[in-house]
Amino acid sequence: MIICAGALWGTIGLFAAGLTGMGLTTTTRAFARLFFAAVLLIPIMLVARGPKAFKISRRHLLFCVLLGVITQGIFNFAYLSSIEELGAATAVVLLYTSPLYVAVLSMILFSERITQRKALAIGINLVGCFLTVTGGIFDFSSLSLYGILMGLLAGFTYALQPIFGKLAGDDIDPFTQAFYTFLFAAISLFVVSHPAHEIAAHFSLKLLGLMLAMAFVTSSLAQSLYFAGLKRITEPSRAPVMASVENVSASICGYLLLGEEVRIMKIIGIVIVIFSIFIMNGKSRNDHENSI
Repeated sequence: MIICAGALWGTIGLFAAGLTGMGLTTTTRAFARLFFAAVLLIPIMLVARGPKAFKISRRHLLFCVLLGVITQGIFNFAYLSSIEELGAATAVVLLYTSPLYVAVLSMILFSERITQRKALAIGINLVGCFLTVTGGIFDFSSLSLYGILMGLLAGFTYALQPIFGKLAGDDIDPFTQAFYTFLFAAISLFVVSHPAHEIAAHFSLKLLGLMLAMAFVTSSLAQSLYFAGLKRITEPSRAPVMASVENVSASICGYLLLGEEVRIMKIIGIVIVIFSIFIMNGKSRNDHENSI
């Protein structure tokens, strides 16, 4: 399920390209994606469980606030700021330092063993993500300290998603968790970006349809799958490696639908990312003897 969620996240670029052409800025796109994702989950939750689907304990609500404000709101601000300062390729590379943070936090909070197999998978995954995103070309001329710090912050807040998701526990419905996460995320972005005027200025039925499609595919469906997948794994460090299939999906969509160039190094990166996922999900009888 986490791999499916990552694949769906990889289609964001397709929707973003269309919305950019209609005049929406990045912060407004982020708000629209989160706000409409919450709206679209309402009828799904009512059909699935009725009004009781919206009942939530104080503990679960707290973690939904943390997930929404930190792993969605602050994450989007930091990630978009990094992109503006460094460019998309460099920002994504910094974002995918997240498996390192998850591994360390999982070891501290959940006493998860970081085996040699996991360490190898994380290392290979970082290399694969770098090659998939950059094609092996890294532009040092665009570096700025602020952009680097924002990129690292984006990676850290992104890493907190599986951590908070696990801390919330397995007794909350994935739809309920996703709904309140998106709700608080949309509120936090609305406060800092004031997107209503921009949406109203460019509003059309086509724009609405595209925003709804993006929200459902890349948020409502993807995030619900992600939360459901988290409940099926006991080790949060596996989540970001599996979700990194997002880069593979984005590269394939860019090549097939947006006409983006795919260099040989990107193809190698895609293969490496997939290989790292197989390594992370493999099991070894000696894993308990090889902790680092």
